[in-house]
Amino acid sequence: MRGIFRCHQTAGLDSAIPTRIQALIAGLLCAVAAGTAGAVAAGEASAGSPAFVTSHSSKTAHGTAVELAAAVLPPTGSYSGSNPQNGLPLTFYVSASRTELQDISIPQVSLACAPIGGAIPEPFAIAAATIKSNGSFTTTATETGIVSARPATFSYTFRGNFQGVSGTAKASGTFSETVKYTTTTGPVTCTSNTQSWAATRDTQPRQTTTPPPAGSYSASNPQNGLPLTFSVSASQTRLQNIAIPQVSLACAPIGGAIPEPFAIAATAINTDGSFTATKTQKGVVSGRPATFTYAFRGNFHSVGQGGTERAAGTFRETVKYTASSPVTCTSNTQSWTATRTT
Repeated sequence: MRGIFRCHQTAGLDSAIPTRIQALIAGLLCAVAAGTAGAVAAGEASAGSPAFVTSHSSKTAHGTAVELAAAVLPPTGSYSGSNPQNGLPLTFYVSASRTELQDISIPQVSLACAPIGGAIPEPFAIAAATIKSNGSFTTTATETGIVSARPATFSYTFRGNFQGVSGTAKASGTFSETVKYTTTTGPVTCTSNTQSWAATRDTQPRQTTTPPPAGSYSASNPQNGLPLTFSVSASQTRLQNIAIPQVSLACAPIGGAIPEPFAIAATAINTDGSFTATKTQKGVVSGRPATFTYAFRGNFHSVGQGGTERAAGTFRETVKYTASSPVTCTSNTQSWTATRTT
């Protein structure tokens, strides 16, 4: 005689596991446990004995489900591909929790413009994207900036899937970037159209979640190659002395660009290794009182191939002042990647 199998999906699951991962594990537990129960029932029915799932079978089912669920999640660390337009790098990181892409970056994307013709090069940066339980991800971002001395709206889309995690983890998908602005002759749209990408996990040591080591870190401003520097405090809980000697700010509506320094004194490092800092101060530009706004964000990403601590993120600087009319100058959002200096 066959009994009715009832599955209590969330019993015994660790509450620290994210809800969507709990759901995946629970489903696998039910499938494995149901299969085990059916097999036992089939094997013992001829002897006229009732079928039971023993505690030993339950433990086996739980272990198998956890292993299967873990196999769906991509390993943490850095991943690299290339922009098919120009061969320049496309990079991102998988978070320590294995549930988020972070610091998605392409240094240059080519955008074809209509109706004016030609193309413009623009960077591509998205802070984060959630990785679903099936290994897929989709994210969009929108921000304002300046293009050709005109206020512009930037739109970014990045999507894809991880294709298994045995051996070297791989992912592939598509991206697109679009910029819209208006000139005296009418609206202009510049777009990359949809581009395909493929990336693989970089060779790197075992990734850890320990706080970043104290000391100095260095990167470069992608606009001009000049240094970007900061330090981690002795307590390993703060960024200090964030500095870029020169940032190029494009201006609207007057055109041209101005060079300005970038500096933020300090900001906290969160327990997950992320940080965000903003600062506003008064100054003078072109003989006019001006307001400067600085933004600096990113994440520490454990150690790279050479065993050196690394971090990645974005910065942005904006200046506003009034001449005969209001003027805005901005760097737009720029990506950076830093490593701890020896």
